[in-house]
Amino acid sequence: MMRTELLGSEHPDLAWTMFNYADFLASQQRPAAAAEWARKVLALRRRSLDDSHLAVSTSMSILGRALADLDSLAEAEHWLRESLAIGRRYLPSDHPLNATAQSYLGTLLVRTGRLDEAERLLLDAESRLAGTGRIRNRAEVRGGLVALYRARNRPRGGRAVAGPARFADPVMPHDPPPHVGAAGTTREP
Repeated sequence: MMRTELLGSEHPDLAWTMFNYADFLASQQRPAAAAEWARKVLALRRRSLDDSHLAVSTSMSILGRALADLDSLAEAEHWLRESLAIGRRYLPSDHPLNATAQSYLGTLLVRTGRLDEAERLLLDAESRLAGTGRIRNRAEVRGGLVALYRARNRPRGGRAVAGPARFADPVMPHDPPPHVGAAGTTREP
């Protein structure tokens, strides 16, 4: 890797590249590889930064998410709780990173059957992320809430879930509206 040659294998900035790669692997549904790279990132960051550093927290978070995808739920919970604890100690309570960490932990808790704690975390995360523009994070929270209410066999209103919940695909700010062609020409919606 060119960055390793330029910076050396222990440089903290190298961890950003490694972190982005681990996140990419997770987004490609390759949790084993994502966990491997997340462990490397966490180890590197812990050697060069204090354990309370937010970069260490984000490394714990991505490791926890990858482990959850591998069904290593107890270890995943450990890392997600550690990540959230750091964020709560050093960020304002309404910071989006705390809400995101809560959503990851809440979704994991749904899988382990701890629905009351999961619901508290997910609803709080949803309210904190509202209006932030963090489309991906808000979609993840909604996915956790859908799983939660399916596990309870009811939507928020208390009625039984009749079928699969559907959320509109988020429109990214750079996407043209559905009725505008690639060159800006209009077509029938």
